[in-house]
Amino acid sequence: MAGSIIKMNEAVDLINKSNEGYDQSQRWSFLKGLKIVKGKECDCSSLCGAIAKLSGYPVDISGTFYTGNIAAKLKAAGFKVLKYTNLAAVKVGDFLVVPGRHVEYVYSTDKFFSAHIDERGKASGGKAGNQTGKEVGFRPPYNHSSGWVYIVRPPEEKKPAAAKPTATTKAKRKVGEKVSFAELWTQADGGKKVKAAVKSGKITRVKTGAAHPYLVGNGLGWLSDKEIK
Repeated sequence: MAGSIIKMNEAVDLINKSNEGYDQSQRWSFLKGLKIVKGKECDCSSLCGAIAKLSGYPVDISGTFYTGNIAAKLKAAGFKVLKYTNLAAVKVGDFLVVPGRHVEYVYSTDKFFSAHIDERGKASGGKAGNQTGKEVGFRPPYNHSSGWVYIVRPPEEKKPAAAKPTATTKAKRKVGEKVSFAELWTQADGGKKVKAAVKSGKITRVKTGAAHPYLVGNGLGWLSDKEIK
């Protein structure tokens, strides 16, 4: 499964609904394999690592994984590490990192998402789950008091290859040619086949590549070679 910003935002939505709290000593209790466990605990780095991991990026969250090495861990998974300049340079899908201090995920142009502090304003020891509604959640874009150091940006998403044009049968007839028919199509592509009230007419337009490329009369209907007698 390839990662994407859409999938990271979907992971955020799931986590945000799961009542996760903040506790550095229980920071991985909210994640079991690749499943979110409701009402447990995380911290900013375990949360942001999980956002990337759950969305399909090959991030190694094993062993020591914290704000001091999250930029390097994400870089190894294909992310680009940039020096932070200002909030105007930040894009949706970025992670903002102060090594050893904090990391936030950029959910939208007006929302950051992360784990912040427990219900007592401490790093650990509180009750499981989001007791205040603010232990884990969204906040408006802001500059960290220590100053953001890195913007960690997801790899550019590959655009699907453009479909190769299919070969089309060259039209055999030309504008001005008089033809006879018993049925007509209501559209050049698709539409319905109907009985013709008028049984003959001149081709007034040829739409190359269409299923029924010949327009008869002043919008009378469309024909393919099959309908022409």
